[in-house]
Amino acid sequence: MINWESWFEAAGVDPVTFRKGARFTDPMLCLESAIAGHGVMLAWQLLAADALADGRLVAPFGVRVDSGLREAILSQLFNWYKEDFGSSREAVLGFIAKYRPDGVLLRQGRWKISYFEYDWGINEVQ
Repeated sequence: MINWESWFEAAGVDPVTFRKGARFTDPMLCLESAIAGHGVMLAWQLLAADALADGRLVAPFGVRVDSGLREAILSQLFNWYKEDFGSSREAVLGFIAKYRPDGVLLRQGRWKISYFEYDWGINEVQ
């Protein structure tokens, strides 16, 4: 997993001591806080790609560190209807890669695929 020490080493700079502030265990909350201008974060490329692509978030130093995580967490829909996406894990990742600004990453190395629980509530009539 990536940490600030690894990032400073990859950047080739001496570490700094951060002021105390909010800390998050949920990466989406951290991302939204960074987008709102409340601080900085270390983010997975796949998590931050859309915000980076549309300018809501910037990577000011261009430093990237490979976390080695290589896990794509997808909707159960990709599991239930995998035949529609090509059946194999590579085909599913290739399908998703076509629509991601950082899609080339999904074609590099071996990725683990996990599925989050589907929220049936989105199908309810309001």
